Amino acid sequence: MPNPDISYLFESAPAIQIIRMRNAHWVVPFLFKAFKTDNILSLPEPKLINMLAEELRNHSEGVEDLEEARIEFGEDEESRARKYLLNWVQKRLLQDFPDAEAITQYQLSAHTEKLFQWLHSLEKRQFVGTESRFRFLFQTLREMVEYTEDNTAKRLEELKNRKAEIDKEIKKIEMGFKPEIYTNAQLRERLDWFTRLSHELLSDFREVEDNFKYIHRHIVEQHTKAEIHKGTIVGYAFEAYDALRKSDQGKSFYAFWDFLVSRAGQEEWRLLTDQLLQLLQDRNIDNDGDFVQRIKSQLLQQGRNVYEANDKMAEKLSRIITEKEIARHRRLRQQIGSIKELVFQLMDEDQPPCGLVLTRQPPSA
Repeated sequence: MPNPDISYLFESAPAIQIIRMRNAHWVVPFLFKAFKTDNILSLPEPKLINMLAEELRNHSEGVEDLEEARIEFGEDEESRARKYLLNWVQKRLLQDFPDAEAITQYQLSAHTEKLFQWLHSLEKRQFVGTESRFRFLFQTLREMVEYTEDNTAKRLEELKNRKAEIDKEIKKIEMGFKPEIYTNAQLRERLDWFTRLSHELLSDFREVEDNFKYIHRHIVEQHTKAEIHKGTIVGYAFEAYDALRKSDQGKSFYAFWDFLVSRAGQEEWRLLTDQLLQLLQDRNIDNDGDFVQRIKSQLLQQGRNVYEANDKMAEKLSRIITEKEIARHRRLRQQIGSIKELVFQLMDEDQPPCGLVLTRQPPSA
């Protein structure tokens, strides 16, 4: 990465700005405790305010920098909590949105999720596995070559070699040899890798959601410009939505989502999760069983947020069209009504004061 890019990120990246906050020493731990300890995706405003107010009551003097959130001296904990939440939304630590009951919900932003991932990577680990990641890299390298090779003969040869390896393993098991299984160290390493990738995937969902929200904001900006024609706004909305679906990120998300919501994908995930948890229990391997069990539901909820953002864009587009049409029809009805009033006022007059006046221009020389 070039030095100018590093300088730009240091000055502009929201995740870096978060840890440069004067209150970061207590804000970041509080948000981690509120959301990540129990893997909570969103919290309603009343609950989060109560949690934050309780946190503020336990602060000793001098812990908070009141000026950063424009808090006046002597304000009570609830008032300070509300100002802090507003400040955190403005600084993009949190995202706020209304739920179906019009209650404001808060969730961590994609920038805060990335910050927690980075902090987690700094944590001292007793066990650092490399074998599984090397296998993953090697397998990815093989797939990139294999699935971009359009040489039919070469692809057929690779498939035959793979089939020969599988047949060889089948014969060994039929002859009484025990199949190769992972040791506890190998299993623990892969479990750690699985957990890390799951957290990263949850953060990636937030980025896709942010892309949809950017489109929403841009549509609203276009809507506020009176000189922009309705067709221009509609055209932009559909083009932006189509471009997002056809982008590399969009293709990847929708392919993953289609598998995740499929009945076969959900059933296979459930069976594999149950088998893994039973295996970990049989081998007495420490694990976060709750997270492993809930990861699919969390991915579904995050993916659903992306779809809901998409629905909001469609709703916004529909509202724009409707508002334009209603305004046009309202003006038309007002004009027709004014004409009718004039007709009724003048219908009894023999010579109503209306008509066209033409001015005759003298012929040019």
